[in-house]
Amino acid sequence: MDDVDLAIIRALVESPRVSYSDLAESVGVTAGTAKARVKRLRESRHITIAGRVDPAVLGYGVFAFVFIEPSGSALEAARLVSKRHETAFVAVVGGSAGLIVEFRCRHWHHLVEAVGDTRRELGSAHTRIAILESYYKNDWSTFHSGAAAAVIAHDERPLYRIDDIDTDILTVLAGDGRATYAEIARRVAVSNGTARQRVRHLQQTGALTVQTVVTPGILGLAGYAAVAISVAGPACGAARELATQAPVALAATVFGAFDIVAEIGYRDLNHLRETLDTLRGIPGVTQIESFPYLTETKESLQAGLQTTTPPTGGSRLKR
Repeated sequence: MDDVDLAIIRALVESPRVSYSDLAESVGVTAGTAKARVKRLRESRHITIAGRVDPAVLGYGVFAFVFIEPSGSALEAARLVSKRHETAFVAVVGGSAGLIVEFRCRHWHHLVEAVGDTRRELGSAHTRIAILESYYKNDWSTFHSGAAAAVIAHDERPLYRIDDIDTDILTVLAGDGRATYAEIARRVAVSNGTARQRVRHLQQTGALTVQTVVTPGILGLAGYAAVAISVAGPACGAARELATQAPVALAATVFGAFDIVAEIGYRDLNHLRETLDTLRGIPGVTQIESFPYLTETKESLQAGLQTTTPPTGGSRLKR
């Protein structure tokens, strides 16, 4: 990896869907070189570019973070859980849980069934469940830029009706965040103009965020950690404050075992400790637990989209 690769990664973190011509101009190479370099960086898993979906905005589905302490090997348990189609993210972690799993299910009964089946498969595994309410931040760029994120109040998001075309577009972008409008149009069977307008609308309403996630060891990033937070009083205020912190990539309010779940990046163990101390000082925070990622066995942001159906009819209300 050379300076051109690093410059390309920085540009993609800042703007994941930047055109190859603009990317090439910003780093001083040809568009063909930029395209080839991006392809190589993605194939080597140095970066991942994908669309992330907020189920609360879409108004369908149930997403949950499940903290599991298996009775045996955490790595073997993670590999087993990774086979389930409802799991979008699975990681072996340090801390009081052996692994963290993100489930994406169609409805409450589906979640109860999936978690129950997982418990039976793992055998006497202790689980704590945090059901996603809504994201307050979903932005990996601030870790590298050091800038505070602008937090959009949920009641400021416009109402919008999502239909099967939107769901198909979300599925495409969850698999490839850099899919062109022409590619999206072809796969969803709409015009290029419709694809462009729909993607922009989904981004404006907060239903979709396209992110570039950098592999640890690049751009000064040592690793990622999940943080589970309990608060006294309403969680929204603490979540908004949490979202302004540059090391925080993801912040979401949840129901269940915790009040907020976050994901942070860190440069080294001292930086991790400093960040955790900062989070402890946020007004309302009463307790935090940290779970550094040791091994990620699955990340499939398409999980739950293709199997999720609206509760009634062919459209769903979202904020």
